[in-house]
Amino acid sequence: MNRKLAKLALAALLGTALLPLLSFSAHAEIISTQEAAAIESGQSLASVEAWLARDDVQSELASLGVDPELARLRAEALSPEELEELAGRIDELPAGAGAIEVLGITFLVLIVLELVGVINIFNR
Repeated sequence: MNRKLAKLALAALLGTALLPLLSFSAHAEIISTQEAAAIESGQSLASVEAWLARDDVQSELASLGVDPELARLRAEALSPEELEELAGRIDELPAGAGAIEVLGITFLVLIVLELVGVINIFNR
């Protein structure tokens, strides 16, 4: 039993010791600016298409009378610069969001009007 365990430990030790001797080669090359832009454009298009594929976005497009397939085709026709800008701003564009901002701005306006004396919300 001890002999079998010793052989197993020795095999594991030798395997670990010989592992750095294996050479793994990485393949890398310089790519052109056009290839880098194409990769970036493809990622931006994938981001926009994923956003357009969401159910809530498609229902909103349908309620506005826009065919989701037509919107996807229009997204594919965008220039790389337009795609990059849209993909970068897609999360901050107002698509049914902003209720918290509206409440916050309303609260700030009411506070300013109270402080100026135009309205009397907080009884003194």
